[in-house]
Amino acid sequence: MQTELNKSWGHVTNLHKILWQMSDDNPYIILEMDPTLGKQIQECNWQIVNVTTPANYFHVLRRQVIVQEFRKPLIVMSPKNLLRHKDCKPNLSEFDDSECHPGFDKQGTKFKRLIKDQNSHSDLEEGIRRLVLCSGKVYYELDEERKKVSGKDIAICRVEQLCPFPYDLIQRELKRYPNPPTNSTTRKVPRKDWWGHNRHSNIDPKFNSSFLSSAVVLPKSCDAEIVWCQEEPMNMGVYHYITLRLSTAMKALGGGGTDDIKYVGRAPSAATATGFYQNHAKEQTELIQRAMQSEPINYPF
Repeated sequence: MQTELNKSWGHVTNLHKILWQMSDDNPYIILEMDPTLGKQIQECNWQIVNVTTPANYFHVLRRQVIVQEFRKPLIVMSPKNLLRHKDCKPNLSEFDDSECHPGFDKQGTKFKRLIKDQNSHSDLEEGIRRLVLCSGKVYYELDEERKKVSGKDIAICRVEQLCPFPYDLIQRELKRYPNPPTNSTTRKVPRKDWWGHNRHSNIDPKFNSSFLSSAVVLPKSCDAEIVWCQEEPMNMGVYHYITLRLSTAMKALGGGGTDDIKYVGRAPSAATATGFYQNHAKEQTELIQRAMQSEPINYPF
């Protein structure tokens, strides 16, 4: 299946329709993750990836041909301009297991559903104030801007596999930036209905009613700002698809929700892109700088 691409600017304009309307995975349920990930793939009607490295492109095609017993449809989203990007080039270590190659990646030589931050962060990092999640070529612009502003306290992770959603790897990254016990906050969480939604969500949480009888006190799952960054307008791209699933991953760790996910991207628009390149370049620069700004991000704009 070939998606509709904006040829002038290069970003996907029809991806939100594909993900939102045609994926049959339940955003409120985290499927059991077996070591081979075969069950998660087989439970979903297809696979959608947005790869950003040649090595990951190679590994996802190899996984499709060799690993899977029953091949679910694979849709690859990757703009052609990454073929010429100066930073889009892998080390040989990403194709084999030889540790003698420079830049050997401990994640292994397999398809990476999520590429963690390239800075040498430990498994438990407390000096990060913002975790930026993105997908696709916008990562390279974010990383370049981070180097300009010396944003060592900002982590950038690439979600390479959009469907099925990599809940386990998202939770791994959230755990790396925990909320210190001295600064932890608590909140009451009402009982959920069978759809997984909070009952009486329009009622003040401080209201002492029977629906809060089974409420629990939960810590925030992550002290850093959680940001989803995309170059498409808010009503396009994968923002709405990602938000529900990211919120489910955060709640499974004991806190967070859609209100804790900040958005950086273009405002909602009826058109896929502006008709003037100068305006497009200005919008692109502004959203990249906003994702890397030193002040807290004002959600949603």
